[in-house]
Amino acid sequence: MKGLPPALKEKKRYIAMKFIADREISKEELYEKLKEYLLELYGEFGYANFRIIQFKDNKGIISVKLRDLEKTKNAITLISDVNGTKVVPLILGVSGTIRSCRKKYLGGD
Repeated sequence: MKGLPPALKEKKRYIAMKFIADREISKEELYEKLKEYLLELYGEFGYANFRIIQFKDNKGIISVKLRDLEKTKNAITLISDVNGTKVVPLILGVSGTIRSCRKKYLGGD
């Protein structure tokens, strides 16, 4: 059996972001911190599912469903420290495809 046709699939968005910090933040640390803020802000019923596509040199891309985009952006901007390290989060932009997100905001292909 085939999957859902494209018209019935939920649309995704890709958030390009960057963290200014004294040390390099790991993908796992970011995942746990973002999960913590989403649960704190929206609880279990309003929780937004996300996936970290790539994260290196404090820059990365997160995949979210279109309906959860604003929730996730809000949670990212509220992160102020990761395991005792002060950080400043910057959302570089939002795109509909990973390729254009990398090209526009992270300078790669």
